[in-house]
Amino acid sequence: MLWSILLRHPEFRGEKEIPFWNAETSIFHKFPKVLEDFFMPERWPFWNEYFVGDEKKFNEWMVSCLKNFIIKASEARKAKRPLEKTPNHLENINLIEKTFPEAKIIHIARHPLDIFASMRRRSFVTAPRFDPWLKVSAEQFAKDYERKVNKIEHYNGSLKIFTVRYEDLTEDAEVYVIRVCKFLEILSDTSIIYGAKPSKKIHKFPLQSHVPVENSGMWRNVVSEKEVVLILKETKKSRKIHHYE
Repeated sequence: MLWSILLRHPEFRGEKEIPFWNAETSIFHKFPKVLEDFFMPERWPFWNEYFVGDEKKFNEWMVSCLKNFIIKASEARKAKRPLEKTPNHLENINLIEKTFPEAKIIHIARHPLDIFASMRRRSFVTAPRFDPWLKVSAEQFAKDYERKVNKIEHYNGSLKIFTVRYEDLTEDAEVYVIRVCKFLEILSDTSIIYGAKPSKKIHKFPLQSHVPVENSGMWRNVVSEKEVVLILKETKKSRKIHHYE
């Protein structure tokens, strides 16, 4: 949602639009895994060997590939600055720091029950083969939520991070969009909050919004009482960080 809003800003919009309004590359998560698989000694050791065992130089090459992906994509759209959105960025923040040491991270926080309910509703209309992660159990979800929040809370690197609660953004969009713009050091423009209705991506969840929409409060219809108790128990520490008592 916030990604869609920021893409309307002249700093990120570019002259050519991204075909899909909810595009996610997951480049910082998938690319290293592809390389690790490709360069397994028992399969394809040749490129790795070409670096004569210099792991540092090999890793520098990988980082340069990642950086070039983002920069060239931004150039292709003719945008002033690149804007990349993927939920698992929190899991790869150290790699992002190596690639773009001056990058700015916007972390969207949301109450775990609302996230889990949203995933559950989405799983009802999305084929499992497209988004199998939607079928995660309440227990696994709670562990993932706790881990990611702690990851950002204990990060002590050079990247600047600004956390915005989903609930605050949807309740007072103009105030928080201005704060986001200030953090990004771009001209504040509240007109970017509402834009033209985006096209829907084939096979993707059709209920996602490109404008601020408050929580429906309907998670009780899709999450069992047992799941609620489990999630609240397992996310107690992380909820306090973002004031979700």
